[in-house]
Amino acid sequence: MARAAAAKPKAIGTGVLEALRVILPAPGFSAADLRELLPRAEVRRYGAGQVLIHEGEPSDNRVYFLLRGSVSVSIQARFILRLQNPGDSVGEMGLISSAPRSATVTTDAPSRVLIIDASLPGTPKHLHDYKLRYHLGRIFNTILTEKLRATSDRARLYEDMVSHSQRVEGQRRSLEIEIADYLQQISLYSHLVNSANDAILIADTQGHVLNANRALAQRFGIQTDTVLGVDVGTLLAMPQGAPHDWESVAARAREGGWHGEVVLYHQEGGAIPADCSI
Repeated sequence: MARAAAAKPKAIGTGVLEALRVILPAPGFSAADLRELLPRAEVRRYGAGQVLIHEGEPSDNRVYFLLRGSVSVSIQARFILRLQNPGDSVGEMGLISSAPRSATVTTDAPSRVLIIDASLPGTPKHLHDYKLRYHLGRIFNTILTEKLRATSDRARLYEDMVSHSQRVEGQRRSLEIEIADYLQQISLYSHLVNSANDAILIADTQGHVLNANRALAQRFGIQTDTVLGVDVGTLLAMPQGAPHDWESVAARAREGGWHGEVVLYHQEGGAIPADCSI
């Protein structure tokens, strides 16, 4: 990974004032304010993969503003974030502190960067020093305010995501409870059907047998596996006045059902009278 100093990025003498106007717009910073900062500012171009700031190195009190391109921030070789919006800044602690750099900043793509040198004498000696210190403090406050706003936006987004996740989790748990209740009811109904003394046939909407309980074999000698898929009409003979075709049976069931005597055909050829409820 190339170091910025070794790469000798090209300094740009023109366009610095314009870059300052973009990064520090009016009315926060007047034209006079920018002229005070002009000797401390420069615009440079960097190729991809060049290091602007190296973690652990003594601070040179420079702050970097991205004009074009993108940079990555990493700590202990672990990627933290990528900056790619014009005006994004790195190294802003150099405006107020000479502490060692806390992260490494590397260009991801060819980038154009505005650099402001915030190094000052320990004790201001001239009015210019006081004014420059004041301007640099304002720049730091501007950056801090923007980063706090961005952090607040991300915090709100995260809070919304957590809230949505909690709602989804609550709905999932509610649905699981509802499904468990239905499964318990189905299990209970299945037990009741299988343990009933009356023979029970379960058919689909086309009249084909889907299942039958044990009583069909116990009371009529008809094994369940011999009637699965069979048309109910081939098993039962309806008396006069009773519904005969399956559509009529289904319609009668929707109207409240039907009860009467039918003839149940045995697979061995016999016919057995039986009460039938639909």
